Amino acid sequence: MGEIRELSTSYTDPETQQIIPVKFYCHLSQESQILRCFTTATTNDIEKTLFLATEEPGLYHLWISPQVFEDVKHWILSHRGAKATYFVATRVSSMSFDAKIRPEVERRTMIYFGDDAQETLDETRYQYGVMPDTMKFQVPGVGSLQVNKRGTFSYFGGEMNFLIETSDLAINRVLRTKKIIDSSKVEVVALRTAKKKLELTQLRPWTIELERPIGPEELEDLFRELESSKFAVYNSIIMKGSLYSESTILDEIKKTVFTVTADGHRISISPRYQSSFESFFRFYQTVVERFDSGAQCTMSDSTQA
Repeated sequence: MGEIRELSTSYTDPETQQIIPVKFYCHLSQESQILRCFTTATTNDIEKTLFLATEEPGLYHLWISPQVFEDVKHWILSHRGAKATYFVATRVSSMSFDAKIRPEVERRTMIYFGDDAQETLDETRYQYGVMPDTMKFQVPGVGSLQVNKRGTFSYFGGEMNFLIETSDLAINRVLRTKKIIDSSKVEVVALRTAKKKLELTQLRPWTIELERPIGPEELEDLFRELESSKFAVYNSIIMKGSLYSESTILDEIKKTVFTVTADGHRISISPRYQSSFESFFRFYQTVVERFDSGAQCTMSDSTQA
């Protein structure tokens, strides 16, 4: 892989007050800016150290969207004899995915062990509106692997290359989203007239295509979901009839500001100041997980001035 760096840190156990050392062995891809970390640390160790660091500006975990998770799952299960043996699935909002049983219940978590985990997940997703957070797979003669939507791949034995190939698949799919988001930018264009020299600011947005049409009430629901995820919504204008909305969004975690416009079918996101990829990515995650699980990230076909 090239250069591997050892990163050492620690945290204090809140119950025993013991200092817990944690080590990661990391490779940074200069091209993609993906930092891949290997560790024998526990899940709790990772939560207390690495995931805390990803909340800071400049970093974000490799969130695996429901569609990418489905692609990874399908690829693993395409191996001969492969099966899912465990899952954790959650519902984080009544807006996030339709449920047939008690749809008004917002928060649910389901944990299941069994060789029919894939079939059971399909049933619980349909009935209770849950989406997979974590799944464990066994592939005879290849290996055992657990995949988490936050980009954690837990290796339980077998061919190490199976772990690398699976994580590569997820990384490459997420990089497609990054490419779309990175295409958005703010440009200053010089304009000369006979008497003056002007500078115009051009905004090139990126777009989230919604799976289900929305109206003013649903848009207000989305704003509430954003605010519960620490996105502050300012200067919001909602024009009813043929829905149109424009708002300024402050990411209270990543400390960035951007502009959002929406109609009944899509949301366009335009950078302002020092808007960052990780902030946009977190916004996309919030829309998908808490509002519309079928929403897709696409390039905008227009430039706004």
